[in-house]
Amino acid sequence: MKTNINKTKKKKIKYFFITSLIVIFFIFLSNFFIGLVQNTAVSILNSNKFERFLILKIDNILEKMSDGKLSEEEIDYYSKIFNKIYKKYKPVLENIEKN
Repeated sequence: MKTNINKTKKKKIKYFFITSLIVIFFIFLSNFFIGLVQNTAVSILNSNKFERFLILKIDNILEKMSDGKLSEEEIDYYSKIFNKIYKKYKPVLENIEKN
């Protein structure tokens, strides 16, 4: 009877350690892959190809926006935005005019 209890305790301890090792392994593996993805994302964001892609994309968007006519709602919307920008940078513009 006592040997059966010892055997079950040993089995439980063995399963506990195996389960703990598997959990630690998966934590390590997930941290590794998360770091790999982060490094890949940072390298893509810092690359010249990505910078060139963004410039071309912005150029394309600006070209599309320049085509066609603006509706009254768009005129009001952009007027408000440009007015805010003008008010914010008015001292800079005045300083440029002085020099």
